[in-house]
Amino acid sequence: MNEAYLKRALKDALRVALPGCVVVRHEDKFTAGVPDLSVTWAGVTSWIEVKYERKGRLAKLTALQEKALQDLAMAGAPAYALTYAERGKDRVAHLSRLLNRTSSVDVVLFFDHKAVSEAIRDEHLRRNGTAV
Repeated sequence: MNEAYLKRALKDALRVALPGCVVVRHEDKFTAGVPDLSVTWAGVTSWIEVKYERKGRLAKLTALQEKALQDLAMAGAPAYALTYAERGKDRVAHLSRLLNRTSSVDVVLFFDHKAVSEAIRDEHLRRNGTAV
């Protein structure tokens, strides 16, 4: 398992949870700081930076990545840092929504891409004014 596999699985889960959405992977080794994924659905675009933390290898946002997510959040876009982490026998996904220079953290067990996708879907519906 690697970060590319996790992004692909998340992209597939987003397409199920948000029917008709457009998901774009933005990886570009020449453009530092741009989040890995964007998902547009129901008139809202979310930005997601994905990290994979393995035993002995911490995954942190770079200063450029954190600034890009904060700037997007300050401009009104949902911006997330999503860290998949292997902690002993557990696999945990942390979805942090960056807003006004603070973050709220949801913890999802077992790398549950569906739960992460549904949290993003719910945020799109909330911002769109549609009842969740």
